Amino acid sequence: MITIKRIDVGSAMRVAALLYALNFTVFGVLILGLQSAFINSISSATNNMTVNGQQVDFGAFAFTNLLCCGAFYLFGVVASAIAGGIFGAVTAFLYNLIANWVGGLRVELETSEGAEKAKRDAGFGSTVIE
Repeated sequence: MITIKRIDVGSAMRVAALLYALNFTVFGVLILGLQSAFINSISSATNNMTVNGQQVDFGAFAFTNLLCCGAFYLFGVVASAIAGGIFGAVTAFLYNLIANWVGGLRVELETSEGAEKAKRDAGFGSTVIE
């Protein structure tokens, strides 16, 4: 059994920031696609609309909304990275605090026999993970 005694707050922050940014990047594309389809349907539905007897062009409306969707997407990626980094750092800090009280997570790792034999043949003894 291996016990994880401590998690480096800086590394947890970096990993969480990238993880959150990539999650938003993937799921943000889905949201962006749905927003674009919705805006396109509104624009095509109002294409033949008249106000006070005059034809109204909603193309500028659709274009502006698509630009806003793109800006939202970029902002979301950056905001998710910042929030993820903060959450990762706080989580690692709290884990380290709790691990001091109760001893940390116990993890059982299994290695393949070939890797273990190669390690013994190379002259390496038992490995301690800190």
